[in-house]
Amino acid sequence: SESRGKVSKVYQISKKINSTVAAFNALDIDKDGFVEKEDFTRTFNNFSNAQVDRIYEQYDEDLNGKMDYKEFKNFMVKNQKKGSYKRHSSVPPPSRSSLAHH
Repeated sequence: SESRGKVSKVYQISKKINSTVAAFNALDIDKDGFVEKEDFTRTFNNFSNAQVDRIYEQYDEDLNGKMDYKEFKNFMVKNQKKGSYKRHSSVPPPSRSSLAHH
């Protein structure tokens, strides 16, 4: 039964990886290996532009305005741990004072 537990864990991990790959491929509309902000916004239309900007500030490591697979995977992993990435939609936009600190 111990090996069955390992198999199901591997299966769950591969399912997560496959869903991340599938999500990335669905978002990468022009198939250039990147998810542009426009693609992201079009797909996750429950995010405001300000929320998408914040997500890209956090996960777009090379700050080129688009996420490659590794950056997108980091976003997915962080947000799967928190529950669902839909939860971002309840995040209020940053206040003017927090924007002034940048």
